[in-house]
Amino acid sequence: MSKRLGIYIHIPFCVSKCSYCDFYSLPGQSRKMPDYQAALLSHISESASNIEPYEVDSVYIGGGT
Repeated sequence: MSKRLGIYIHIPFCVSKCSYCDFYSLPGQSRKMPDYQAALLSHISESASNIEPYEVDSVYIGGGT
């Protein structure tokens, strides 16, 4: 049996902060999205060799209303 891995990618750019939300968010900061995207892609690239022995069985994308 292979080792399994679930991946969660959080997108913290919301129009406003919901009162019930405990997640990190940057309401009204959408201008930072290009830098965040570049950093996220860099991190994924850097992490690829570490997750090679795993079977990625789910990818969740959350955040951002």
